[in-house]
Amino acid sequence: LAEMGCFFVKIGQTLAQRPDLVGDEVAEELKELQERNTPFDDSLALRIIAEDLKHEGPLAPGVYQAGCNSMGSPLFKELDPHHVASASLGQVYRA
Repeated sequence: LAEMGCFFVKIGQTLAQRPDLVGDEVAEELKELQERNTPFDDSLALRIIAEDLKHEGPLAPGVYQAGCNSMGSPLFKELDPHHVASASLGQVYRA
């Protein structure tokens, strides 16, 4: 399910809570979708953040996403370009 995308991961996570519908064994397997999520590349996430916020400069001093105007003003005072957590629909960064 994880390879099929976040929509299917969410369905699997929901079904993991319903052993009455899928059985105990399947529910236990689906719980893996709640506990293990493969993060996506930080550079992709940083580009998405900049695009969504319509920011063309660096996200923070020294943090440049692909295609940014390095001469522009930073959006954040500081930003750790490495995620601290990941989930099925997103990642968490400290800024």
